[in-house]
Amino acid sequence: MLCDDLMVSLKVFLNLNLSVINSDTKRHDMNRTIKIIIGVLFLFSGIAKSLDAANFADLISRYGFWWARSISPFIIGIEIILGLCMLLDIAPRITSAVVFFLTLLFTLLFANAYIFRHISDCGCMGTWVHVPPFVSFARNILIMAGCVWLWKTEKEELSWKFNRKWIVYIVGGYGLILAGSTLGQPIILQDKIMQSRQVNTGLFYSTLNGKITRTGRSEYFFFSPGCTHCWNATENIKSIKEMPGFENLIGITSDDQNTDEYIAKMHPNFPIVKISGPDLFRMVHSVPVLLILENGKITKRYNGDKIPCGPVLEKMMEGGE
Repeated sequence: MLCDDLMVSLKVFLNLNLSVINSDTKRHDMNRTIKIIIGVLFLFSGIAKSLDAANFADLISRYGFWWARSISPFIIGIEIILGLCMLLDIAPRITSAVVFFLTLLFTLLFANAYIFRHISDCGCMGTWVHVPPFVSFARNILIMAGCVWLWKTEKEELSWKFNRKWIVYIVGGYGLILAGSTLGQPIILQDKIMQSRQVNTGLFYSTLNGKITRTGRSEYFFFSPGCTHCWNATENIKSIKEMPGFENLIGITSDDQNTDEYIAKMHPNFPIVKISGPDLFRMVHSVPVLLILENGKITKRYNGDKIPCGPVLEKMMEGGE
């Protein structure tokens, strides 16, 4: 009888431990899957932005935070580091908490921009992938849910393994440097329109076909109504439009922007054409930009505060500058 009781107790003990082991294994596998998904999303997002930090900086301006343009490389670097920490299983509870609050912040900012500024592209994947708004919100909600799960189920390990630590340092640091270097010019130009380029082909031509003057002079002002630099440049653009020989001037902005306030306060004297936001920033990568074409060829390109007023531009054109 004693042996039978011992055998029954041993079986119960083994069954309980096996169920615990199976439960732990399933939880570990699920946590690992969540970490890989979130890690890949953050790493891809950071790398995509680092190739064209100027576009991300402009997106921040369009959100209404023009003063934060200069910190855009640091935001990109943080995304890359968090993605690596997720993939390498470094401090999972702390990492999941930081990812949760950062994603929550991004979601609130994008919701505000979507509702009040009519911006439909969150820019979370740089200029390479356009994500519809509902997909962006759904993805962010799932990321935050995954972070809450990891926070509750993970056992924190604060120690960093030597090789993992240096992977984060090296890759994260390189991503930060790359983002800083592309704040002025993207590493891959794609369809960027540049001086001395003929625009009878490419994205600029296909997007504005019918509005490009192939003979004579024409001018194109790329701007965003949410950009304060663009508002400052508008007065110069208006004076250019009034100069003889510069009558063929049109403004170009993205179709996800509300221009009502801009028009009401700035009273532009030039027509405004709206095109796809991702297409606009693939072409110019930053705003404001003024292009001057002669017979379908870009002869002058002025960026930002380099855009001159009408009389100065006329003198520059006469002097060949």
